[in-house]
Amino acid sequence: MTIYFYSTREEYGCFSNFSPHGFELDGLYWSTSEHYFQAQKFVSTPHV
Repeated sequence: MTIYFYSTREEYGCFSNFSPHGFELDGLYWSTSEHYFQAQKFVSTPHV
């Protein structure tokens, strides 16, 4: 059985990168795991 969780409005939406479950990592707060994922593209720049 395949479980899809792209949409936050569906049954397993809490597992989506866009689910609004924030977390703190290394002293920074991320609103979603997608925010963290996208920020990793700019780690070596002054934008993080």
